[in-house]
Amino acid sequence: MRKIVLLGLVALGLSACAAPPTVDAEFRVEGKGTAQLTYQFPGSKLPEVVTTQLPVIIKRTPEGSGPVTLSVRPASGIVTCRIVLEHKEVAKQTGGNVDCRADLPGSAPN
Repeated sequence: MRKIVLLGLVALGLSACAAPPTVDAEFRVEGKGTAQLTYQFPGSKLPEVVTTQLPVIIKRTPEGSGPVTLSVRPASGIVTCRIVLEHKEVAKQTGGNVDCRADLPGSAPN
């Protein structure tokens, strides 16, 4: 019985160590009208580009570490972009065309 419990604990420990860390990430864009959003997470080869009605919140759980980027090009007016990681705002820009950038944990700033 002791061997089974010990093997179970070892297996549990190994699986916990092997899992890559994940971070809840949100892009929040405030404003009126429509805007083109271009965003990219670590692990994605190409940025995603969408045109959407504002305001909008995009939620993801990216894997790995590295830069997270968001560019907002509104049809008109002023917008605010925010990057929120683990429920904490880490980047914010306001203007006509705005770019936000943050680093997921474990990455080195450029």
